[in-house]
Amino acid sequence: LTSSVMISLMAGDIKSADFTHTAVMDYYARDLVAETAYHRGWIASIDFRYRDAFTFYAKAARLMPSIGVYLNRAGEAAHTLKEYDEAILYYELALALDLKESGKDHSGVVISYSNLALAWEEKKNYGKAIGYYELALESTLKAYGEEHSGVSYFRNNLASMWKASGDYAKAIKDEGENYDGGNL
Repeated sequence: LTSSVMISLMAGDIKSADFTHTAVMDYYARDLVAETAYHRGWIASIDFRYRDAFTFYAKAARLMPSIGVYLNRAGEAAHTLKEYDEAILYYELALALDLKESGKDHSGVVISYSNLALAWEEKKNYGKAIGYYELALESTLKAYGEEHSGVSYFRNNLASMWKASGDYAKAIKDEGENYDGGNL
């Protein structure tokens, strides 16, 4: 940055040097405001001010949409407020970003799949919830193996969704895969 500004100044291109500094200043100001909004959202959420938390998280996500945690937190806050369509929008943006940056077997992608499954479950769209739980289970198995605690979590949730959708045979199958043969 400094060298490009110096080259512009040495060439007598003051406008280019000033433009470069303005762009950098705007970016870092936006980054700082987004980070501050994110932290204010966190403070509001631990103070049970969920509407304020959503407002701050959404601002952080709007200012820096390339930061997945901002998108996920905005989604979680909307979810808490029972604004499921808004939550799904933020979760889908976070998922797209995580898939692009990390691939489908990354923990951030699994979190996005799980968040989307939970939101669709709340909307009683069990087919979509099942689809996202299956993706989360598949990614968890590939990334961490059968012994990871997430495997049981996702199988249990799948069983619940199959039961809610009326497919008891699949519910029993998924729940049975969770059973380790121990005594209850």
